[in-house]
Amino acid sequence: MRASLLAGAAMLLVTSTPAWSADAVATLPVAPFNWSGAYLGVIGSYNWGHTDWEFINPGGTNADHRADGGGIGATFGYNWQFPNNVVLGIEGDLSWLDAKGDTICPNPAYECHSKAAWLGTVRPRLGYAIDRFMPYVTGGAAFGRVKLWSPGGALPAISESHTAFGWAAGAGVEYAFTDHLTAKLEYLHVDLGKDTYFGGTIDESHGQWRDDSVRIGLNYKF
Repeated sequence: MRASLLAGAAMLLVTSTPAWSADAVATLPVAPFNWSGAYLGVIGSYNWGHTDWEFINPGGTNADHRADGGGIGATFGYNWQFPNNVVLGIEGDLSWLDAKGDTICPNPAYECHSKAAWLGTVRPRLGYAIDRFMPYVTGGAAFGRVKLWSPGGALPAISESHTAFGWAAGAGVEYAFTDHLTAKLEYLHVDLGKDTYFGGTIDESHGQWRDDSVRIGLNYKF
């Protein structure tokens, strides 16, 4: 009888130990994700652009037109997450673009073309961490290569490219799938300011390139 009781107690102890261990592990707290650190990534975008092309001579005539297209590039940055879950970061990116368009010039015998060949930005980001999910706003400096040209015809062709500088602003959301891999969806507006093209000629113009883009990014956090 005594042997039977001892055997039953031993069996109960053996079978209950794993369940107790599993319960203990399940109650251990899981540390929230921390966004602090450096990261590198890739970005893809589609840009809905617009070129403001105003001829100085004769004054007031213009050849404004859309200049749309896609882009692909690289991004890098660093985040600091504070105890109140506010995330402050700095991000830079550089993208190759194929955003272009054309319209009839003020002289209808010719076409006016424009293209943005590449675009870069350097922007602070301000976000709020909800564990692995972070909405944010961003804004800063932008720069890119803009080309205006006309293929010509009876008159010689004209073409000029500038590295233009301006500003960018937008907002986005980012999610961390793992401790190292994050993905983001971002809207960005860019205005590269107004430059003078073909200065000192009859075709002297003011040109300004702007765009709105939706960007998708994949980052590796170190």
